[in-house]
Amino acid sequence: GICNGPGAIFDCGCSGILAGDCDCDGNQLDALGVCGGTCTADADGDGMCDDVDDCVGTLDDCGICNGPGAIYDCGCSGILAGDCDCDGNQLDALGVCGGDCLTDVDGDGVCDDDETPGCTNPFSCNFDASATDDDGSCLTEDATGECGGTCTADADGDGVCDDVDDCVGQLDACGICNGPGSVFDCGCSGIPAGDCNCDGNQLDALGVCGGTCTADVDGDGVCDDVDDCVGTLDDCGICNGPGSIYDCGCSSIPAGDCDCDGNQLDALNVCGGTCSADADGDGVCDDVDDCVGTLDDCGICNGPGAIYDCGCSGILAGDCDCSGNQLDALGICGGDCLADIDGDGVCDVNEVPGCTNPFSCNYDASATDDDGSCLTEDATGECGGICTADADGDGVCDDVDDCVGMLDDCGICNGPGAIYDCGCSGIPAGDCDCNGNQLDALGVCGGGCELDANANGICDDIEPSLCGEGTIWNFETGQCEGLDECPGDLDDDGFVGVGDILDLLVNFGVVCAD
Repeated sequence: GICNGPGAIFDCGCSGILAGDCDCDGNQLDALGVCGGTCTADADGDGMCDDVDDCVGTLDDCGICNGPGAIYDCGCSGILAGDCDCDGNQLDALGVCGGDCLTDVDGDGVCDDDETPGCTNPFSCNFDASATDDDGSCLTEDATGECGGTCTADADGDGVCDDVDDCVGQLDACGICNGPGSVFDCGCSGIPAGDCNCDGNQLDALGVCGGTCTADVDGDGVCDDVDDCVGTLDDCGICNGPGSIYDCGCSSIPAGDCDCDGNQLDALNVCGGTCSADADGDGVCDDVDDCVGTLDDCGICNGPGAIYDCGCSGILAGDCDCSGNQLDALGICGGDCLADIDGDGVCDVNEVPGCTNPFSCNYDASATDDDGSCLTEDATGECGGICTADADGDGVCDDVDDCVGMLDDCGICNGPGAIYDCGCSGIPAGDCDCNGNQLDALGVCGGGCELDANANGICDDIEPSLCGEGTIWNFETGQCEGLDECPGDLDDDGFVGVGDILDLLVNFGVVCAD
């Protein structure tokens, strides 16, 4: 279609291959240099298209695409969760890395396999200085000093428990438990009631100790048995006579008689009675009187009265007062405490079981009796917990902790942090910065030039517009060239002629190099 043109002698018939194309169909070289290929990018230049390349970039020493290399604690990795070093060792129950202690249940720093059971309370009578683990065997001395004994009381401190002691106290010189000793008139006893000395003698009616006078009723100092008149002579000279007022006058009733029949008053003043004596004047004849004398306040004939601790008796052996009360397990007279086995001054029925160790995490200030429930905090601070280790102190036991250590800013356990180009990652393959931008055809990151086929640093889409007056863009060379004023002068002889046709024919069909 060109006037006097050479015809379809170009690569594509009537034209050369267009700039940027690699063939006459308009195809272009893809990222791998394949004409008409579909690969849009091979950022790392490894001859593999990025969309099928397993690693767009470089594998580091650890086999990680664009990885940082062997920069972690263990080279290509951090210390694994639960491990304490790069050899896979773990902290044992004592916190020793790679140690062989499996358990330390009581958290005392001694491996359970090495514990020595025994009593660890230095205040117990069976304290074992070599023991490291208290096995609950601690004992206390009972009231008699026996280690682990059951005696609750030994009030007199004689080493014999009160409940089997024949005398809780001391035998006095007279062999009496808690007796007063030989402090009485007769040594170990007072003068018996009715006696006047320690030989058993009594005062007779005349007040003579051991005398034989049984009566001096009239108190005239003459024993009745030799007294001519026991009493008073009346006006008629009759002993105890009524005087001259009797029916019989002074002579009609014989002396000593009480009536005109010759009867006499007996000791009870009964006329004609048979009682010969009533020494105590109680109206009971001595021969039938249970007590010739006076009953004291305790009902004892001629007794000393209520002079003892309990009035009429001493405190009974085993009792602590006159009401029959006894010392209870706490030493309280009449108290109701039956037992205080541990001797802590708190009755067993009032004991409050619980943990009494103030250093235990479940210490109970109200408890009075340790019931063995004391606990210790485990490695996470849980009271009575079983966690043996929490190396990072995050409150999560190492055996269930997803990360024993710290998550870095990128969420990686013990990771290096945001040390990569984009903080927590490298620049993605094919991108030139962390915002997802790519190099354009001019090598500008995020630039808008899609093609610079001639690699002259000018984007192809603006190169034609750079051609000035008298020039035209040559798509074959990708440059601005001057206008050809004689386009048919192929042999450059200044005119279009036969020579130009011959030149065309000679070169017709020749395939031009790219």
